[in-house]
Amino acid sequence: MNGPEITLEVAPELRLFVPHDRRGGPTPLVTDGSSTLGHVIESLGVPLTEAGTLLVNGGPVA
Repeated sequence: MNGPEITLEVAPELRLFVPHDRRGGPTPLVTDGSSTLGHVIESLGVPLTEAGTLLVNGGPVA
């Protein structure tokens, strides 16, 4: 992927879904530039139905 890089942090209770090397806290992730935040979350293995409020720069997103 060659889109923007974001820093993603998954809540501790959801880290069991994430690959082990991304469980330590905030992790950089390169996106494709067109996927939704929900798609990015799911691509890490977290079912969107398990995710609560998604935050960007500390604020909730729709």
